[in-house]
Amino acid sequence: MIERLDFASCYAYSPRGATEASLQSRQLCYRIKAGDAEAIRLAAERVRTFHESGALPGFFGANVTLVAVPGRAPLAPGASSRTHSICDALLRCGLAREVVALLERVEPVLKSAYAAPVERPSAEEHYATIAVAPTLLTPARVLLVDDVVTRGATLLGAASRIQEAFPECELRGFALVRTESFDEVTAVRDPRVGIIEVARTGKTVRRP
Repeated sequence: MIERLDFASCYAYSPRGATEASLQSRQLCYRIKAGDAEAIRLAAERVRTFHESGALPGFFGANVTLVAVPGRAPLAPGASSRTHSICDALLRCGLAREVVALLERVEPVLKSAYAAPVERPSAEEHYATIAVAPTLLTPARVLLVDDVVTRGATLLGAASRIQEAFPECELRGFALVRTESFDEVTAVRDPRVGIIEVARTGKTVRRP
């Protein structure tokens, strides 16, 4: 297991805030999590704007391979994930070279939204229930893509699998939306770069 991952996100989401921006952030987050194609397309175009302004240094580029982070349960045969749709939208915006389905969920984990904080799956649990698909590809730069990041346990577990399979690759994480669990949101569009790491307690923490 790796202990640290650089990550970026473009939108802030407040699950409890009462400001107008917080309410708007919830609407956007719900649309993204519902797989709303138009919301995902517009969000990807905004990511391109942030990238072109220099707000996301080192995350996108012509030699980047986008890899969708698996959902909490294995996909049905022939199904496509919400995170894969986000990857496709980012690719259409010219932000990467390719999208490759390198990861798959082989066993379900508890849905974090319905679990108490102490019951939420750890990075180790995510790592144990995700597998790398057989491939001849040796990617130079991998960007793991998720829809929403809270503590970052899913991203860190998935990143650990990628790093194990491709130890020489440059690896980062990205989520369209980051959760601001106890804060009001003053701006929904709020690109940030930070880290996800394992604290001394063993729990995953995200900054910012």
